[in-house]
Amino acid sequence: MSASEPEITYRTALLSDYDGVMALGSIYGGRDYLWSLYKQLITDPDKYGIVAVVDDTIVGFYMTSTFDGGRTVLKRSGRVSEQFRGRGIFHRLEAELDKHTLQHRPRAMYDTFANTEREEHLGGKFLEMGFKEVYRKGMFHMIFKFSNLPPLGLNGGDNKQMKNATELTRDDVKLIFRTEDVSRQLFPSQRLLNCYMCYRLVDDNIPYMFCERGGAVCTLQDFQYSSSSSSSQKLDNDSVRHIAMVTFYYCYPTPTGFLYYLDAYAVKGVSRDHFHAHLKKNLEILQHYFPKQDGVVTVAYDGNVPMEHVASCLEDAGMTEHMKDQERVQILYERDRAACGFPVEK
Repeated sequence: MSASEPEITYRTALLSDYDGVMALGSIYGGRDYLWSLYKQLITDPDKYGIVAVVDDTIVGFYMTSTFDGGRTVLKRSGRVSEQFRGRGIFHRLEAELDKHTLQHRPRAMYDTFANTEREEHLGGKFLEMGFKEVYRKGMFHMIFKFSNLPPLGLNGGDNKQMKNATELTRDDVKLIFRTEDVSRQLFPSQRLLNCYMCYRLVDDNIPYMFCERGGAVCTLQDFQYSSSSSSSQKLDNDSVRHIAMVTFYYCYPTPTGFLYYLDAYAVKGVSRDHFHAHLKKNLEILQHYFPKQDGVVTVAYDGNVPMEHVASCLEDAGMTEHMKDQERVQILYERDRAACGFPVEK
């Protein structure tokens, strides 16, 4: 560092840093979650944030999330002030997070991150760092305008074949994870790639999915509940084997409107009516949290959910406008820390 350059220091992010971190600017093309979730994330013991500071001004931020029962660490939300880019701040933030993981997450076995097709050309660099691609999903980022929302149940679906989408409980998802033949059909990679977060099918991850404004929905095939209404029916060892599709949802406000994530998984060969029912149910949930508001709906779909089913159902729901210059694919990368020479506590 030359005498004319200001000193850059690095420290743990604090609740009081909120305004300084927000001043760094939004990322993710208007879908930045820090605006509404910073305080929640920074106080979570499974998260750790760090800031770069110049003369009491925050010029960089980066954080990690730990999940899979402490076995996986994900870096996320990295950003540097435009004025201070090109000075190695991002790499230093990354190094400080790696140091924290070594000192405070000794059981971490895997490093992971999710990217998009825009960074796919960097695959060789990721491979040199020990990362390999383990999963990918398609995405749509759609502009949602309440005024365009039709009565979905009367539009675009065969009412005789209309499926009943039901909200799940934590115990229901636990049963799905533990029923191996079912989970392998729904989640062939034995992972969820949910809002760019990757979860293995372990009970420790379920609270992250059922957080504030988060949950799950399912539809069944070739099965009828014994009761007249399935709205409060929990899955059991019989009904769980008839699951056709599961969607996980998560939503939050941003300065420019809400963002609603819908993450779909299905067994092979499901009909369009299943996704139609899931979208209808998720739009009802969306209206509960953000009544009559405009925003963005992001749909991520697994390989067993045909893209054309997703696209046509979104059109039926009045969502025909894509966010400008948005990504179409999520790609998950992962590396084995022990194989890369990091100490891992058993």
